Amino acid sequence: MGLPPDPIRDLSKPIERLVYRVGPADSGRRLDQFLAARISWRSRTGIQRLIEEGRLFVVSNEGGAEQPAKRASQRLQQGNVVVVVTQHPRVPLPNLDAKAADIEVLYEDSWLIAVNKPPGMTAHPAGRHLYDTLISILHRRYRSADPTRDVVPRLCHRLDRETSGIVLVSKDEDVRHLLGRQFEDRVVEKEYLAIVEGEMEQVEGSIDMALDRDHTAKVKVKMRTVSRGGQHALTHYSVLERSGGFTLVHCRPRTGRQHQIRVHLAAVGHPIVGDKIYGPDEQLFIDSLDGKLSEAARQMLRIDRHALHAFRLTFEHPKNTERLTVEAPLPQDMRSFLDAVRRDAAWHDEDRERP
Repeated sequence: MGLPPDPIRDLSKPIERLVYRVGPADSGRRLDQFLAARISWRSRTGIQRLIEEGRLFVVSNEGGAEQPAKRASQRLQQGNVVVVVTQHPRVPLPNLDAKAADIEVLYEDSWLIAVNKPPGMTAHPAGRHLYDTLISILHRRYRSADPTRDVVPRLCHRLDRETSGIVLVSKDEDVRHLLGRQFEDRVVEKEYLAIVEGEMEQVEGSIDMALDRDHTAKVKVKMRTVSRGGQHALTHYSVLERSGGFTLVHCRPRTGRQHQIRVHLAAVGHPIVGDKIYGPDEQLFIDSLDGKLSEAARQMLRIDRHALHAFRLTFEHPKNTERLTVEAPLPQDMRSFLDAVRRDAAWHDEDRERP
């Protein structure tokens, strides 16, 4: 997975403009189709509304002036720049101060930070989440108007929004580049804890299945295992605990494919508890985005997010070359779920033992 874009501005401040350059693949494409692929939270009707409100502009050539878009069917050409003027953030920025104080720092020195990302927090601005993101909150915490104290946090990798755990953040571009190379070269040891449906029979094993985009799925980001083609993906796992029809699993991915652990565990018949894409029905993911999850659906999922946690990361410090290991404790929601499962299993065991 590539590195997220390098933030060159203070992300703790409101995003005033979204800027998209038209490349060769989009030359001749309609304006509404071009934007629908980039701001997927807006419908074509919503894009037409941007035009009517005077918040959508097209720059025809390098150094040219911004011209108001006139119609959604306008054809774009390579080299054009499309500019969307944003509205005020949905999340009041003052609230980010409290969020910044709540982010747990697991390790910090002059070059890098390791933080414990809470579940449900997007790593980088995207879609509906432009302000209440991990990088925006870190900018709120570390940026300063005083140049001698100003630190620009840069994400070195990402976790899915619902996945909790360790995220490495650099304090300068050189460190970010060096850590990024370690991720790309697969020398960073990533370890996860997952709670899965069913009690896994094997104590340990490996899942070696190639992954590819699932073009038949309703969810665009969904992946699948394939027998031919695709990208090589390998996950080692070991069982830590079985109880009440669930298993706590220690996972060590040896490749870094999108949704790798989630797809692999589902493929062997043990989807992660709470997984809205690879669990009971991918429609649950679509419903959750629209805020339409029913109480029955929540009970089916058992937990509000997929129970996956990045709990340990081992890498070479980019400056002193020492091997460094960072750990993040299991979050409260996963601990509470396991405690409830253990209590329920113990109750059933006692009930069976009664004469």
